[in-house]
Amino acid sequence: MTREQWAKQLNATWHAAKDSMLEAIFALGRDLLAARHGPDKLPHGEFQAMVREDLEFTPRTAQMLMKVASDQRLTKAKHASLLPPNWYALYLLSRLDDETFGRLVDDGTVCPDMERNAVSKVLRLAKVSEDERHVLSLVPVVGKFRTLVLDPAWEYTGDLVGRAKPSYALQSAEQLGDLNLKQWAADDCHLYCWVTNNFMGVACKLIENWGFQHRTILTWVKSAPFGLGSYFRNSTEHVLFATLGATTTRPAAASIPTHFESPRGEHSEKPEKFYDIVRAASYPPYGEGNQRTPRPDFANLFMEARSEAAE
Repeated sequence: MTREQWAKQLNATWHAAKDSMLEAIFALGRDLLAARHGPDKLPHGEFQAMVREDLEFTPRTAQMLMKVASDQRLTKAKHASLLPPNWYALYLLSRLDDETFGRLVDDGTVCPDMERNAVSKVLRLAKVSEDERHVLSLVPVVGKFRTLVLDPAWEYTGDLVGRAKPSYALQSAEQLGDLNLKQWAADDCHLYCWVTNNFMGVACKLIENWGFQHRTILTWVKSAPFGLGSYFRNSTEHVLFATLGATTTRPAAASIPTHFESPRGEHSEKPEKFYDIVRAASYPPYGEGNQRTPRPDFANLFMEARSEAAE
């Protein structure tokens, strides 16, 4: 055959395969929804048991396929020729808000060749923008604390091999240096500053600039699987412990080692075991910056700015 004939045949095969892959994805999602909610649905409890025990794909995959099949934007006939034949990419598209989805359709970003990484990047950037808007609306709380916990959103420069880019607003070393920790610090105060391996040197300088004296390092030994890194596989994260004034640790600290083991959680989530160490070794009241999980005894150092209407 000629080049043109081969091209025609290959393109026809591609489009046939693409269409069948898309239809198979949506059909599978519709069947799952029918088994769960349709007229012939399984009895209560049996659907989850089937998903866990009988299917050749994971329960998480089943949830994603159902979300794809129930997304009215993806199932519109006018979008059929634009969608990538990849169930995970379709799931990521289903997570976009209507405005972003419409914009990506209009500018041609959503297309059959769209890869899941492209959708992931859009989702991440949208979350970063949302978090940046949220951060700009925050103001420092008024109050003094005997213990401060800070988890900086370290801003990585350049491309570190294997680094999973976060979906929240980042803080440069200059921005962190401008942070006035003493506005919250009692005369005698403990500081726990989280730091990744790459930023150890920067964190030590920041602590000195904030007016605290570095005392020791606590190390979180993470359970496998280990993270990626630019030089070695990261299996640890650290907390720099520093003091202000003449304060010492509580007596229980004498029995606490400088390392602790705990499983990983979500990205940037810190283990509860760390907070138990803080409670045992340091004095309340406790204040926490960049708080991700509210705890009754750890006050958030930032709050939403009050609107004029509220005042």
